[in-house]
Amino acid sequence: MFIIVNAAADVRMAGGDGDLSKLLNEVGSPITMTSIVNAAMFAMMLMSDIGAVKYTAVTALFAICLLWLSMMTSFLAMISVDAARQDAGRYDVACCMVKPDKTEPKATGNLFVKAYSTLYRPFISNKLGHVFVCVVTLALLITACIFLNDMPVGLDLDDFFPIGTQVGACS
Repeated sequence: MFIIVNAAADVRMAGGDGDLSKLLNEVGSPITMTSIVNAAMFAMMLMSDIGAVKYTAVTALFAICLLWLSMMTSFLAMISVDAARQDAGRYDVACCMVKPDKTEPKATGNLFVKAYSTLYRPFISNKLGHVFVCVVTLALLITACIFLNDMPVGLDLDDFFPIGTQVGACS
């Protein structure tokens, strides 16, 4: 969906079939190929003898197919309808109301724009900011190496083969 929204901003759909077909030509192949690769990976998991892995693969295949179908049909239609709403000058939530034409000049920016331009950007763009980011990054990496070393990661065999079952007794 992120790819479709970014491509729609580039194509700037006006709500017509021609613009929708341009968008579909641009994003259809990459989205379809990604979905096929993901589905193939989960289809390989169907060969497992472990029930939890099989059920996970079936659920993932079902989700991938439904996601691809919804992105190629209803999400493209929603993008097209939203582009028509924007072109008509209507509000986002109250789409039945038309925005009034304001001819007065816009404000110089909101609080976030001012904070970015006066605080964040000057700090990050000078040498002191670079050193600070490097020191904080190193401190976080060292902390992670020291304190997360003993944390268990992943699944154990007991998670797949419980001890009280026949399969668990063999392992």
